[in-house]
Amino acid sequence: MYENEIVFLIFACSATFALISIGFVTLMYFFNKAKRKHLIDQKEKELYFLNEIHNVKTEIQRDTLNAISSDLHDNIGQLLSYTKIHIQQLNKTHPSAKLNEIKSVISEAIAEVRSISKTLRVEDLATFKLTDALETESLRINKFEGISATFKAGQINGSLSKDTEIIIFRIAQEFLNNSLKHSRANEVLISLEDQHSSLVMELSDNGIGFNSESQNYAQGSGHKSMYSRAKLINAKLTLESIENVGTSLILNIPNKLYE
Repeated sequence: MYENEIVFLIFACSATFALISIGFVTLMYFFNKAKRKHLIDQKEKELYFLNEIHNVKTEIQRDTLNAISSDLHDNIGQLLSYTKIHIQQLNKTHPSAKLNEIKSVISEAIAEVRSISKTLRVEDLATFKLTDALETESLRINKFEGISATFKAGQINGSLSKDTEIIIFRIAQEFLNNSLKHSRANEVLISLEDQHSSLVMELSDNGIGFNSESQNYAQGSGHKSMYSRAKLINAKLTLESIENVGTSLILNIPNKLYE
């Protein structure tokens, strides 16, 4: 009887140990599987981020070339043509009487060249600065008739990675381009400042607004792009619009990205 109890006890211990071993092996299997999935997801996320950064940089370079082409054609070309006319008049009349006016026109041409050069430096991705880019964007908007843009940079103590700054700028550009093309606004406000250890960018216009519950809004690629890019940098984007009042965007960049 005593021997049977010992045998049963040994069997029970062995079975318990086997079950524990099986449970441990099973647990390690699922743990390693979850770990591998996490690493794969993390790698895919990194690859997606790098691909998006590449796309954003390409967009910025494309927009820069378009802006340069437009400025050269509309501004420098007109100024140089104007200078040519005065030079022709100078040859026919009194050179000294036209000299100061020609100098003034040439000075304007030089100023335009410097302005374009500044735009190039701002868009230079190696030296990209978000505040400079937003200020230049406001100056670009002010060149359009019937609309004014105001940029305000508050106290900013932390810093972001260049890639994050570029994505934030593209979100801002998407909003501002929509304001120019569709809102019929005559005023645009841009601000960037610290708020409770986070960086907050606010954009608004006083245009016609839109119905955020409409199907066109839900399917809008521009809006989807802004939300997608905000998600990419773990920022919170709030887009609100009231018909015949205007549209506003708030982008909150968490302090873990902002140091």
